[in-house]
Amino acid sequence: MNDYIFLIALGIVFCSLIAVMTIFLHCLKVKQQCNYHIAKNIREKDYVIKKLEQTRIEKEMIEKVLKTELSETVKTSVTEKRMDEEGMNGCRKYELQIDKLKIDITYFV
Repeated sequence: MNDYIFLIALGIVFCSLIAVMTIFLHCLKVKQQCNYHIAKNIREKDYVIKKLEQTRIEKEMIEKVLKTELSETVKTSVTEKRMDEEGMNGCRKYELQIDKLKIDITYFV
């Protein structure tokens, strides 16, 4: 009889240890997944910030180029009072090409 009680007690102890180990491993897995998702979100935010910064720099450069090119065009159009290629009086056309971006500007003086 004592052997059965001892075996039952030993079985309860082993089952408890297995349950504790299962819970511990599950918590460890959840913690690793949480850390992975946090790191993934941080990488995504860094990527977005980097792209936004690059876009801001490109925008500033395009604005500078447009301002300088347009100011030069306006200066030349004021000094030149002749007709353009199509024969329209007072109409000027200007093409600005930046890498793959092409901007056509038509203005009237």
